Amino acid sequence: MDTESDAKNCGGCAIVCGPGEVCSAEECGLVCSGGTTKCGSECVDTDFDPANCGGCGKACGPGEICSAAKCAVQCLGGTVKCGNYCANTAIDPAHCGACGNACAQGQVCSGGQCALQCAGGTTKCGNLCADTNGDPANCGGCGNACVQGQVCSAGQCGLQCVGGTTKCGSSCVDTNGDPANCGGCGNACVQGQVCSAGKCGMVCVGGTTKCGNVCVDTNGDLANCGSCGAACPQGQVCAGGKCGLVCVGGTVKCGNGCVDTGTNPAHCGGCNNACAQGQVCVAGQCVLVCAGGTTKCGNACVDTKVDPANCAGCGKACAKDQACVNSVCALICGGGTTNCSNVCVNLTNDAKNCGSCGKACAQNEICENSLCKPQGVVLKVYGHADVVVPCQPGDFKCQGQKLCEAVTNLPCTWQQYDCWFGNQGSWYPQDGQSGSSNFNFAYTYDIVGNYGNICACNENQMVKYGLGKCCQSCGVGRWYRVP
Repeated sequence: MDTESDAKNCGGCAIVCGPGEVCSAEECGLVCSGGTTKCGSECVDTDFDPANCGGCGKACGPGEICSAAKCAVQCLGGTVKCGNYCANTAIDPAHCGACGNACAQGQVCSGGQCALQCAGGTTKCGNLCADTNGDPANCGGCGNACVQGQVCSAGQCGLQCVGGTTKCGSSCVDTNGDPANCGGCGNACVQGQVCSAGKCGMVCVGGTTKCGNVCVDTNGDLANCGSCGAACPQGQVCAGGKCGLVCVGGTVKCGNGCVDTGTNPAHCGGCNNACAQGQVCVAGQCVLVCAGGTTKCGNACVDTKVDPANCAGCGKACAKDQACVNSVCALICGGGTTNCSNVCVNLTNDAKNCGSCGKACAQNEICENSLCKPQGVVLKVYGHADVVVPCQPGDFKCQGQKLCEAVTNLPCTWQQYDCWFGNQGSWYPQDGQSGSSNFNFAYTYDIVGNYGNICACNENQMVKYGLGKCCQSCGVGRWYRVP
């Protein structure tokens, strides 16, 4: 029987938990602890339980085992298939060093060997050797189980992992070397492979040594000090590949290990001073590491290409109503307008930016529906092409003057005389042959339609300026006003 999780024998024979309670870490309670999950009336480890593999009720099929929370035909993450169970033969007292090699009563399995004491920096908790820095069932000390939802990191229960580790399920792991979570949570290495520098492979890299199914630094690994399987006795540390009572090489004794407090994220600047998730230890100080092209500004990682508070550099804030676009502060334009040289313009009617930024209309042109068009009103002239004049509708005096100047290409002078009434006003070109009734553009004459007379007692002027004759007497031509 398993007195750690059996609700009928919780912590000892015939110790029965009450209604609704479960047995977790040899104690009855309403919730599971120590990284286990409540499935029905039991607390189970969904990483290895074939009846609840990866979650309650997710049973593995015939011939399958549960390894790293996944049903498979072989064990993953550095474990070994023992019957229908994936065992960690380095610490499992029922399969110590090999399947079926059970330790005697009172002994523990440490480093794959049965012994009376735990080695390699682990602590004897019941019949197991536990790493109290990361074991959620024995966090910081034997029997100190973290509640459901918490993890054990640097010997303390909490919601986040520290010291450079990553939260994977209910455990804090080093994804650089954990064969069950190699490079990322749930990425388990196949049997025979090791996890080195966050990648599964057959050999160890980065100066580490393959010991069993893990890559270790034999210069400082308590379980493999100087060589694989050479575990230091309890109370000693591994420094420079040798077990001893003191640390060497500039390292500091923190607990049962020798660490470089200048670079170790679990002991940054001093023992147990763990850096928060996302931080690294540099020169004994925890600092934020920014990835993905971001930049550290204060205590945050920002993208200086788009961050309006840090545009192109830390502290370079864009003004109000501006956005950061490709590291440049630019005006935010609304209402259908467009940013042209940091000014919001309407491309449909802006003569300097007609249809697109910088596309200017010519003089006397306007922008209408994103197209440059002649400015003013269009006057129809008998026997002549239409003429565009820069006048408002209804301003007949302006229309008469500009028409005279456009047709003759000369400055035109106003006179009170016109062809019909004689005193309503007209315009004539300064060519020495016009004026009076000889040649002028009247603008008030309106008997039949909305038009003005072109008077020419000297009809040679009509020919001279390319005008067509339509009528008799002095008003031989017409132009049509725009009211």
